Amino acid sequence: MDQLTFKDLVKLFDELKAKYPVEDIMEMPVYLGDDDELNGIHCAYYCEELSNDEDDESSQCAIEMINDKACNTPFKDKAILIS
Repeated sequence: MDQLTFKDLVKLFDELKAKYPVEDIMEMPVYLGDDDELNGIHCAYYCEELSNDEDDESSQCAIEMINDKACNTPFKDKAILIS
């Protein structure tokens, strides 16, 4: 597994541009995966779109975690998850 690079973020941006207006993408919140210990700097390996429209189990699980942990910033419609 390779570390996430800026190239991966650009690729995700290009994929999103094919689906949504750029103005909408620029307003998408970004969520960062964390660990409970917060004991240092951690590498990121994945970036993906999260959407209420997605039916797959892993996306829905991530959205549930956001809603459980994000307190005053619940998941709305679409977002980017970096983990």
